Amino acid sequence: MLLTAAAIRQFCSARKLEQRQMQLFYNDDANYQYACHMGFFQAAEFVEGKAPGEAPGSGTYIPLTKINIKELLSKEIFAGHYIDQGDIIEIESKRLSRILSQNQTEMQKVLQYLIREAVRNIPEHAETNDVWICGQYWHNRDLAEIAILDEGIGIYNSLIKNTDSLEKIERWVKRAKTTCLFSYDAGQMLSAAERYRNTAQRIDQLCLSHIFKLTNKIRTNKELISSDFFGSASYAQDISCAGKSHSEP
Repeated sequence: MLLTAAAIRQFCSARKLEQRQMQLFYNDDANYQYACHMGFFQAAEFVEGKAPGEAPGSGTYIPLTKINIKELLSKEIFAGHYIDQGDIIEIESKRLSRILSQNQTEMQKVLQYLIREAVRNIPEHAETNDVWICGQYWHNRDLAEIAILDEGIGIYNSLIKNTDSLEKIERWVKRAKTTCLFSYDAGQMLSAAERYRNTAQRIDQLCLSHIFKLTNKIRTNKELISSDFFGSASYAQDISCAGKSHSEP
């Protein structure tokens, strides 16, 4: 429901459609009533049903809800609770994981970690503080579902903007005085921008003479598991080696 509602919003926004120009045709059945209660239609900017987050939720579901991490943080600080953004994300992650785990302690820990990481990446990489969430536990199917959505800059634009990743890696390796292994296939790139940045050539320049061509998959490559490979790499002062493979990126 979150993804469908977002797609409808984006469709209408791109075509500058207003609510008065939109019509909804439906069968007044259990599915329609469920969507109304969960806030689906108003999330898609129709007028039917409850607003996102209006339904109180329960031990088995969280309705479609839009949260703003900075707004939640401001409210907590105003109330005298001196917490940071990470604490806000932890609170929301715990709330969602409780519904999905249905009081299974170990499962809740795993789910809380996964949800926390997904939500944490939104302000960090998507460059937005708005997070859409919903969750449902179905007793009759012993099934839990959760959705987390953002409408930020997107994965592609995030990768394009992060053009200094290689420089960051180089600085970290030199500062930590450690060894770094690169493995890549120059023929497999996410975008033309990677080719324009000459990433493959820059890796070769960093690695100097410590360059190996891999003959098999990286995880099972005989060069990687040989003592000679790591012996030669261990003497490198900064960036140690690059592995080139045509069988695995």
